[in-house]
Amino acid sequence: MSVPTTISGQSRVVIERVSPELDGGKFPIKAIPGDVVAVEADIFADGHDYLAAVLLYKHTDDTTWTETAMALLGNDRWGASFIAEKQGRYTYTFEAWVDHLASWQHEVHLKVADGQRIPSELLAGATYIDGMVVRAGGKVAEVMKAKGKKKKEPVDEPADVNVLREMAALFRDESRYDEAVSVAESDQFTFYAARYPERQHPTRYQHELGWKLTVPVRDSAPGIACFPVRLRAKRPGERPPGTEHLKMWRLCCRAFQEWDSMCCTCRLFTPSVLRTGRVKITR
Repeated sequence: MSVPTTISGQSRVVIERVSPELDGGKFPIKAIPGDVVAVEADIFADGHDYLAAVLLYKHTDDTTWTETAMALLGNDRWGASFIAEKQGRYTYTFEAWVDHLASWQHEVHLKVADGQRIPSELLAGATYIDGMVVRAGGKVAEVMKAKGKKKKEPVDEPADVNVLREMAALFRDESRYDEAVSVAESDQFTFYAARYPERQHPTRYQHELGWKLTVPVRDSAPGIACFPVRLRAKRPGERPPGTEHLKMWRLCCRAFQEWDSMCCTCRLFTPSVLRTGRVKITR
């Protein structure tokens, strides 16, 4: 069983029982280009807050991680997958955190269903949205006015930033309470919360695991074949290969089909190589 990552006092999430994992990541999993790499892990935390997790992976030629959101499979088991396209070695790991935005929205659902008014919760939601604005690339420029006052004006902001600013202003406007509650429970808020998550004190799995992609033998080394020798002596007095040599030839072909290392050495029982013995097969 894998060793769970060491977490600080502020990191509440635990990641363990990663699959697939060979000897704590010492050995890579093997596949071929185009395979779907599916991974799973147990991810949990104290309390009843919602969690979020991502699968991080990159090729040895890449400098940055690629993220794929993980889905809850049930009973604290999370899973994700990606398609490995380039030959070589991939590295993957996991990161998880407490999803405060999803937990906040769930709390809003429960209180609204109970008939409670939630003005304070809307103000908290506006604060969360302010953080989403920053993560969405919102910029603020301070412009000096004639009276010496500073005014904040948006400069070259993405479209999502404008939508989030309007949402935050709506949550702070008491006269539009019903509309604010409707937006807080909407799929629109869920979409932006997933797009710009708040990752406070995330937990990173301590192992960076490997996934090695090799080209199949049938594609990487065509033209190399094994042929059985005839069951008769080539010269007078020479012992014929016999059944034992045929068995070895079949084993050689079987090993060649499953071969995925850089080179291997085997006996090819053909008339041209019976006298030389070993033949080195390379890519």
